[in-house]
Amino acid sequence: MACSLCKGKGYIQREVDGYDTVTPCSCTRKNKLIESFENAGIPSRYWNQTLQSESPHSANPFQIPFKYKRWALADPSDDHREPFVPWDGTPFRKKSRTTWHSQFQALKKCRNLLQIYLDTFLEGKEHREAMGMLIMGTVGIGKTHLLCALLGDLIYAGVTDVYFTEMTDLMKKLMFSYNPHTEISEEMVLDPLVKCSVLVLDDLGSFASDNTQWIINTLVYVFNKRYNFNKPTLISTNYFDEADSGEMTLTDCIGNRLRSRLREICPEITMAGYDYRASGSKNKK
Repeated sequence: MACSLCKGKGYIQREVDGYDTVTPCSCTRKNKLIESFENAGIPSRYWNQTLQSESPHSANPFQIPFKYKRWALADPSDDHREPFVPWDGTPFRKKSRTTWHSQFQALKKCRNLLQIYLDTFLEGKEHREAMGMLIMGTVGIGKTHLLCALLGDLIYAGVTDVYFTEMTDLMKKLMFSYNPHTEISEEMVLDPLVKCSVLVLDDLGSFASDNTQWIINTLVYVFNKRYNFNKPTLISTNYFDEADSGEMTLTDCIGNRLRSRLREICPEITMAGYDYRASGSKNKK
C-alpha cells in the first residue's frame, strides 16, 4: 500500500512563503532504516531496542547528544523504542543484586562505546581508548540485547556500516560457501565482517569441536584484519576464563592462540547473575 502522505512518490511538495518546496517523506526514512537493519544482519526482534534512557529525567539518564542528529536517519529518541533497563529482580529479588550490577556496568560500558563510535564515525575524532569489547556472561543475562541496542542506536544516528553475526550462523554460511554448486564464496561471507565499521560477533564458542582449528584460523584472520585497521569488534560468549569442574572454559573452546589475541584487541567485561529470561522481564531477549 502506498504511503498516505506522499502517495508512493517518496517526497512531499508544498508551498512555503510563496515558493514550491520538496521535502523527503518520512516513509523514505523508515524504509532506509529497515534496509539498514536488514543489511546489518540484526535480528528483527531487537530493531526497537536502545541504550538510551526513557527520558532525560530517568534514573541513570542517557540520551544521544543533539549535535549528532544532523546525520540521523530518524530521531534516535523515537518514543517507540524500548530502553534497556537493568532487571530489578521481580519476582526473584533475592537473586537480583548480582544481575542488576552486571547489567548496569555493561550498560555503562556500551553507552561509553556508543559515544566513542559516534565521535569517531560521524565527527572523525581519534580516541586512544580501546574501542572493542568482549562480554563474558551467563545465558540470558542480556549480552545480545545490549550489543544489538548499541548497533541500533548507531544506525538511527546515521552510522549504517555495522554488522551483526551469530557464531553458528556464520559457520553455516562459510561451510555452504565451500559447496561447488553455490555462487557464494568465502570472500563474500567474510567481507562484511572485515570491512564494516563496527562488528558484533555473538555467542563465541558455540561451534563443533571437529572444526575447531579451521574456525579459529578464520576468526584470527577476521580479528587481525580489523585490528590492523582500527575497526572495533564487539564479542559475546557464554564461557568464562574459569569454570566449575567438568565445564569448559573460553580457552578450552577457542584455544590459547585466539584467547591471547582477544586479550590484546578487546577489553573484557563479565556479566554474571540470574537468567532473566525466566522472569518475564521486559528485557528478556
